[in-house]
Amino acid sequence: MATSDWGYKRVDGTCYENMDLQDHDESRFSMLFEVSPNLMCTLDSGGIITDINKRALDYIGYTEDEIIGRSCFDFIEPSYKKVALDGFAQMQKTGVGPLIEILLIKKDGAKFYGMCSGARLGKKEPPEYIIAIQDISRLYDTLKKQKRARFG
Repeated sequence: MATSDWGYKRVDGTCYENMDLQDHDESRFSMLFEVSPNLMCTLDSGGIITDINKRALDYIGYTEDEIIGRSCFDFIEPSYKKVALDGFAQMQKTGVGPLIEILLIKKDGAKFYGMCSGARLGKKEPPEYIIAIQDISRLYDTLKKQKRARFG
């Protein structure tokens, strides 16, 4: 069975199973976490933020002290919380979360649409999860402009 550099092994040609983070280079993972263009964070089994990358902090306007230890759901617009909670429950059950659209709230109150995905990190207990969010607000703006141009 082939194993990737990122701690996953091919199970049946399409599915991947998490391996323990200790089985690969944690410093490489840390570097990718920090330099990712995505907003990245890690969560405990209750959805509490345990780590967050600088890109996310800069983008949403909070300091690390203001974020670490808070629920990830505190930063999601209330009408999107059920979708986020359902996605988190699926990730806890299967190890991989669905790709979901959420509306997030920055410290200054501004909101942005994000495409969110996540997965369990390794097999450690208690479990820990990694979340990646990409801002898709520009895509929404482009679609709105196209719709206006097309339909008036």
